[in-house]
Amino acid sequence: MADAVVGAAYRQPTFVSGGERPLRYALADVAPALAWLRVDASTGELGGTPPAVVQPAQSFTLQVTDAKQRSARRTYTLAVDTCADGTTTACAYTDNTACMLGQQRCTNGQFGACSGGQGSTRVEQCGANGSSCGSCSTDANQCKDGRCKCGFNGACADSKAPTCCGVKDAASCTDTQTDVANCGGCGTDCRPLAPGQSQAVCTGGSCNFKCNAGYDFCPQVSTTRCIGVTADPDNCGSCGKRCPRSGELPNTVAPLAAVELCAGGSCNLHCAAGFANCNGDTADGCEAKVDVNHCGPDAERGFNDTTGCAVACTTSVPNAHPTCEQPAGSCGTACNAGAVTCGASCLICDQGPNQTGVGCDLSNGQPRCSLTCTPGYGNCDVTSTSGGEANGCETNLNSSQANCGSCGHACTTGDACREGRCCHTECHTECDYDRKPPCQETCSEICT
Repeated sequence: MADAVVGAAYRQPTFVSGGERPLRYALADVAPALAWLRVDASTGELGGTPPAVVQPAQSFTLQVTDAKQRSARRTYTLAVDTCADGTTTACAYTDNTACMLGQQRCTNGQFGACSGGQGSTRVEQCGANGSSCGSCSTDANQCKDGRCKCGFNGACADSKAPTCCGVKDAASCTDTQTDVANCGGCGTDCRPLAPGQSQAVCTGGSCNFKCNAGYDFCPQVSTTRCIGVTADPDNCGSCGKRCPRSGELPNTVAPLAAVELCAGGSCNLHCAAGFANCNGDTADGCEAKVDVNHCGPDAERGFNDTTGCAVACTTSVPNAHPTCEQPAGSCGTACNAGAVTCGASCLICDQGPNQTGVGCDLSNGQPRCSLTCTPGYGNCDVTSTSGGEANGCETNLNSSQANCGSCGHACTTGDACREGRCCHTECHTECDYDRKPPCQETCSEICT
C-alpha cells in the first residue's frame, strides 16, 4: 500500500474478488496515528489528509461484507511521509546575516538539505533570526539580498529613531514619538491638523500644535486658528485676559487711544500720578502710594512700571526721618519737627532765657546749636564743644564788664559798661584870670 504524505489528500483504491455484489466496506482496529483515515463504504477507496508523519507504518483492518452478509477481513500497514519522493519545495536558510531562499528535494519520504539559494527579497522572510530567517520588524521596509533594509541603508539601529518610514529606497529612520510627519506611526502627518497661525508638534506619539509667537488658541473665539494676543484688549497676552477699562480699577487712568489698551501682549493702563502697581495684581489696580515705602518718581506711569516699588527709604541720622524726594523719586533725609538742620545733622537745641530763636553753627567744622538772642543779651559761654544753649543768652551785654556790647569785649580796669559801651571819666582844668576863681576843673564821661 502506497505511503501517504503529510498535508496531502490521500486516495488509495482497494480491490476485492469474489462475493456477491453489492459490497460494503468498513475500517476496524485502526491505530491511533491513523485516526484521520477514512473508507468509502460503497467503493472501498481509502482517503483522508494526514496531519503528521507516521513512521514506522501503523496497522489498520479493512472489512468487506457482501450481499449475503458474508465477511472477509485483511490487515494492512500504512506510513505517512514528510514528502513524496522526487518532489521539491521552497526553503530558506541563513548565511551569516542574510536569508537565502532555495529548494529541498524529497528522497525516501524526507526532504534533504536546503540548497541553491539566492538572497531573499521578502520582508516576511529576511535576515538572520537566530538560526532561521525571520521577518523584518518596523526598523526596515524592504529586503535586499536577504538583509533587512530601511531605504538605501541598513535596518534602523539608533534608539532615538527606531522606526523605518517611507516607500522603498526613499524610506528613512524616524522617531514616531516626535516626528510630525510620522506621529505615532508611519504616515500619520500632524501638519494638516494644525490650525492657522500655529506649528504642528508631535509629543509622545500624539499630534498637537503650538501657536506662533504672539498668538494663542482661544476656542471661544475661533476653533480653526490661533488668534493674535499682542493687541487684543479682550485677549491680551493670553486667552481671556481682559484689560480693564478706564475707571474700573483704583488709581488708574486709561491711555488716550483705545488701540493702545493692549500693546505687546500687556495691558497698557497707566497709574495715576503718585501711585504704582507694585504687587503685580490687576484686580486692585495701582494699590501702592509713591512714598518712602515705595520711592520712585510720582508722575503718571505705565501699569507695569515698578520703578521704586522695592525701594524703602531709611535714614541713620538722629532726630530725622526719611523722605522720598520728587520729581527724581530718590531717597532723602529731613529733620524732625523741633530739630535744627545743621549740615548733615539734625540738632535738638534748647530754648533758654533771653532767646528769640535757635540756629546752626558750623564755624569750627562741627555742627552745633547757635542762639538768636534778645537785643542786649548774648550767649557768651560758647566753647569748642558746646553751643552754650543750656542757659540761653545768659549775658547782659549792656552792663557786663567782661562782655560789654558783645561777647568777649571787656572793659579796662576802672571803666564801667553802660548800654553796651565801656565808659570812663576824664577831667581837665581851665583858667581864666579875669574870672574868679580863675581856674575851674571840667569832667566828662567818654564811652567807647
